[in-house]
Amino acid sequence: MKIKKYLKKFFVALISIVSIGVATNVVNAESKGFAYRAFRDASGNVKWRLNTSNDSINAGMFIAPDGTLAYCIEPLLHYLNINDGSYDINYDYSSFSSITGLNFDKIRELSLISFYGYGYNGDTSDENYVATQLEIWDAVDPGCCSVESGDTSLINDKRGTIRSLVNNEITRPSFDTVTKEVVATKEEVFTDTNNVLSGYAIDSCDNCTARIEGNNLIVKGTNMGEGKVNLKRTVGNDNQGDILYTSGSYQKLMSFGKPDPMQAHLKLNVRGGTLMVQKIDKDTKQIAIPSGEATLEGAEYEIFDESGNLVGSIFTDLEGKAIKELPLGKYTVKEKTPSVGYLLDENVYEFTINENNLNPYVESYEKVIDAYGVVMKEYGDDELGYKNEANAIFEVIDYMNRVVGKIFTDDEGLGVIKLPYGTYKLHQVEGTPNYKFVDDIEFKIDELNKTYKFKLKNVSFPRLDITKVDSKSNKVIEGAKIDIYKYNIETNEFELYYEGITDNNGKLHIDNIELGKYYYIENTAPTGYLLDENKYYFEIDEYGKTYKLTLKNEKITGKLEFSKVDFSTSEPLPNTLIEIYNENDELVYSGRTDENGKIVIDNLEYGKYYILEKEAPEGYQLNPDKMWFEITEEGEIVKSEMKDEKVVVEVPDTRMEDFTTIYLMCLTVVGSGAILYGIYKIKKSKKK
Repeated sequence: MKIKKYLKKFFVALISIVSIGVATNVVNAESKGFAYRAFRDASGNVKWRLNTSNDSINAGMFIAPDGTLAYCIEPLLHYLNINDGSYDINYDYSSFSSITGLNFDKIRELSLISFYGYGYNGDTSDENYVATQLEIWDAVDPGCCSVESGDTSLINDKRGTIRSLVNNEITRPSFDTVTKEVVATKEEVFTDTNNVLSGYAIDSCDNCTARIEGNNLIVKGTNMGEGKVNLKRTVGNDNQGDILYTSGSYQKLMSFGKPDPMQAHLKLNVRGGTLMVQKIDKDTKQIAIPSGEATLEGAEYEIFDESGNLVGSIFTDLEGKAIKELPLGKYTVKEKTPSVGYLLDENVYEFTINENNLNPYVESYEKVIDAYGVVMKEYGDDELGYKNEANAIFEVIDYMNRVVGKIFTDDEGLGVIKLPYGTYKLHQVEGTPNYKFVDDIEFKIDELNKTYKFKLKNVSFPRLDITKVDSKSNKVIEGAKIDIYKYNIETNEFELYYEGITDNNGKLHIDNIELGKYYYIENTAPTGYLLDENKYYFEIDEYGKTYKLTLKNEKITGKLEFSKVDFSTSEPLPNTLIEIYNENDELVYSGRTDENGKIVIDNLEYGKYYILEKEAPEGYQLNPDKMWFEITEEGEIVKSEMKDEKVVVEVPDTRMEDFTTIYLMCLTVVGSGAILYGIYKIKKSKKK
């Protein structure tokens, strides 16, 4: 009874010293069947104390009933108290991950730490055990634990050795799970940049052969398709499995057997040879440069084996390339369908794929569809007729809006150009002045050897003639100033477009008037005419046409009120014949005064006039003078009065006649006497 009591107290005290476990206060573990040994020096003192994030503990080890070591895998949990029950033993490896919460890669890492730790290469020192336990803890919870007291340098050295061996073990070759392309029957070398390949052996090779030389894996594919090199670590399995010890929520322990060998895989894509067909334009002779709008893409080529069996079809890309991977052998290739814009290549091309020629290359030169474009050019209009136009120039613009050529017409109006397959536009850039260029013409070259003809006419720009005429006589009028306004669709207003004056033919002429809506209005009337303030709307909507408009003007007119009166008494003189002449001496009126001695003339047109009396009233003298007057304003009333003197009739007076006779007789006698006296005086002078 005393012995049992003593043993119970001993185990309680022993379990309080946790073997590399968490011991906050006292850590108890049911170690029924386990042997525990604390690490002490010769004096019985504990060699090392270990600390965790919560507390520190003494270092020691557990030994399972079968003699294997047990390690703690949960650094922060208590051990099962010996009075509370025992641990369950679990050999089912597949359940370990779900029980521990650790993935299988981590469990395998713990197994590797155990393998390369305590006992590896015969190292069974206490320091190596402590180092092993600390590495297991650190793998589960990095940085959780360290040595608090005692000599730590040797433990840390051993930890470094264990970690280096484990890292080397868990590191796979750099090409693990990578897919590499290899050519059938050709050796390829893959270097392991992780430098662990030397620790592996080839387990199997699917659709390939392989060997390891140092840090290089040398592989040769067998047949086209997928392949795989399977590698296995040379560390073997001693057939002892891992053991998990659990008891509810208490600390879990594990004993580890020898780890399974690490495996690695290199996936292969085993290829044969690669045929490349290069389609080339026969005219450009350049790779990836088609003619016109033709395309190198989409041509179909069929491949046949040596027996004439169809083994596949390929289609060219934008650059005219078509690629096909094929097993080794002899083949032929032929175009089945040309790409758009090209003629079929009828040639059959032979090629062989072998170790010395894995990438055969075939060039297929093809002729693009092309044709001639012919321009037949005229100019004129329906009024004047048409004739051939020389020196007209057209730009030929392709589908990418690039100028790819020009057409020049000769004296017969003909121009020619050769164009490859594609869509084009004819755009006139030069031609006869004052004639509208033809609208752009789109066309497509898509038939071989066809001549595409274009009969084109340049029509004259619209012309405008406004003729100014007298509203009555329809005679043309010079000197009318006319303003023309054009409608602006952007401003929604009419704006001044042209202003001019009618010539001596009464015309205002405009060449090359633009299409559009207009109105014209008289700005200044010709001399002697009334201003027409109306707006006259018209529209120019057709080329090659003369638009003729007529604007009529009314002359300024006035009224003449003529009166014939007696010179002395101002009494009216009826029945006087009067004629009126303009300044050009042209008779414009002839008539007689009425009983009131008046003549009234309405609508007498603008100008200068004169009045002549042609017959005077009876008893009056005829007035020979021209009486001028002028009409200068519309509705003007000119009043003119002409006076005539009466004719004087004289009665004979006899007394006067007698007096005259006596007077003349006396004058004769006196005159004669004077003469005689003069003669007498002369003679008397001579006698003296």
